[in-house]
Amino acid sequence: MAGYIGKIEPFDDSTETWSSYVERLEQYFAVNALENEKKVPALLALLGGKTYGLLRNLTLPDKPAAKSYDDIVKLLKDHLSPKLLIVAERFRFYKRYQIQQIGRNADIKAHFMLKENASPKFVKARPVPFSVKPQMERELIRLEKQGIISNVDTSEWASPIVPVMKSNGTIRICGDFKTTVKNMLNLDQYPLPRTDEIFATLAGGQKYTKLDIRNAYLHMEVDDESKPLMTINTHKGLYRYNRMLFGIELAPAI
Repeated sequence: MAGYIGKIEPFDDSTETWSSYVERLEQYFAVNALENEKKVPALLALLGGKTYGLLRNLTLPDKPAAKSYDDIVKLLKDHLSPKLLIVAERFRFYKRYQIQQIGRNADIKAHFMLKENASPKFVKARPVPFSVKPQMERELIRLEKQGIISNVDTSEWASPIVPVMKSNGTIRICGDFKTTVKNMLNLDQYPLPRTDEIFATLAGGQKYTKLDIRNAYLHMEVDDESKPLMTINTHKGLYRYNRMLFGIELAPAI
């Protein structure tokens, strides 16, 4: 626009957001002391043909010039920067969530104490349905890459596994430790709270938060002396857990 300070290019959504463009536009109007009644004509002249055509469609059956400056800015903002869709954002969240590394508690390591009469027990691997094998193998690879398990050649202890299909289509590999170490361990007798006691403390509350710590047990490391007890026997060989695992009876107390 001749005779004005500065220059505003037509809006291009491939290089700039609408909010950013409006901010620059406001500065342009301010430095040129543009009166309010001239803002709409100036905006329509500066938008460019592509954005003006879009605006015409958004204002039908009215013409853009019949709208106020604030109405035009809001119309284009709502169209060019729509509110996040809950379903789409939830999908993106879970997609990011699934590829995150499992955290590690470096302050403490779990230790298992065997009873005096305990002796190693080795149970052979159970057959795995062919339909489940690919998912199991992918899960074993994922756990090994994250350092949750390590492949071992030999072990005096070995527990078979039970594959559990989760509701989201993934698989959870569970060790069947009741066949091996369950009755061999000295259990920590930690006084876990009763459900009715927990509910009693919530009486009178108005807002509640539910926290689900994903793979909670796997955040705690197991010391080297206890790792052999966490060996699982799979169709791909022996793997030893380096982290605490659900299925170990004393895990909740630790």
